[in-house]
Amino acid sequence: MKINLIGQIYGCMGIPNHTRDLFREICRQNKDTTIYPLSPNYDSYDLDGLRGNLADASWQSKEEKLTGVTFIFWTPDIYPQLLRHIDRENSIIIGYPIFEWTTFTQAFRDGLNSVDYCAFSSTWAKDTAVSNGVVDSQTLVVPAGVNEAYLATGLDIASPRKFLFVAKYEKRKSVDECLQSFYAKFPNGEAILDVLLTDPHDPKFSAEDTIEAIIGPNWRKTFNLIGKPSKISDMVSLYKAHRFILVPSKAGGTELPMIEAMACGCLPIATNYGGMAHYLPDKYPFAVPVDMLIPMYDNRWYKPGIRWGQWAQPDWLAFERLLVEANGLRTEPWISYRAELFIHIQENFRYSHIVRDLLKFMEDKYACKTNKSTA
Repeated sequence: MKINLIGQIYGCMGIPNHTRDLFREICRQNKDTTIYPLSPNYDSYDLDGLRGNLADASWQSKEEKLTGVTFIFWTPDIYPQLLRHIDRENSIIIGYPIFEWTTFTQAFRDGLNSVDYCAFSSTWAKDTAVSNGVVDSQTLVVPAGVNEAYLATGLDIASPRKFLFVAKYEKRKSVDECLQSFYAKFPNGEAILDVLLTDPHDPKFSAEDTIEAIIGPNWRKTFNLIGKPSKISDMVSLYKAHRFILVPSKAGGTELPMIEAMACGCLPIATNYGGMAHYLPDKYPFAVPVDMLIPMYDNRWYKPGIRWGQWAQPDWLAFERLLVEANGLRTEPWISYRAELFIHIQENFRYSHIVRDLLKFMEDKYACKTNKSTA
């Protein structure tokens, strides 16, 4: 089966990381696969297993049209431009958007309706799309998985009283509230939060200045700034050095650091909402309850006056209670929780299993279309 994969594979950020891991496994399981990058970035980060499948970066300037199964890992705003490069009579097209909002604009919905099928990274995202008018029979769930590097090296005993927070400086990540809550419980370093805080869209961003503006001049008693690792093995070591990672986001399509950490035995203290909840086991003891749903607003990403829907306000008092409970948790129960999470990831979020099911869906739908076209 000929498969065309279109997406952003370059860079060390959430979506490119997720895209590479998914595309790499599709290439491994289906030999007739070509990757069509959305941009000619040429960043060499983590391209092992992909280089032999890459199309020329100028593919969009060529007249030849794609046939077979085309899988587009991006939001629907670019679908119309990409559809011009696909022979629809001899193809099926699957769009795979990652999103956090709950109300779709007309343009977003039209983009989803322009492809044959829509894949979503969680049951929450699928249900949200259906509630916005996407036809249920044209949807499937393709959850995020983890790179095998996070599962391959066993589990270590992490240091107690050290927590991890990995985030971009965005409102939906609840950076201010997370840091304030942690400092309220541990103002004198009774527990330490290692912080990897970035803003890839602001070249002048300073994590140090940002934390000081949120907490004040005494923040170094409680917080420790860490630099961005340059390779996956460094991320593995980072996750394994911590017993807990904080993910109190207001919304999240996949929150990839959360499931990567889970695979390494680092327990998330995460908001029990949206795409994040899809990846947590049932009755997970460190799920942060939702206090209320509030209108989505972010002065950088979401224009005021447009209805983007709702996201969750975590219960911050409950979050603080979980911080204290986690800090006092003995090693034995932590080891038990960690083992359960590792099994949960292995059974539900390995790309070898995810891609096997995805390829079966592709084969069935493509065979159905080609049989109809020859009847």
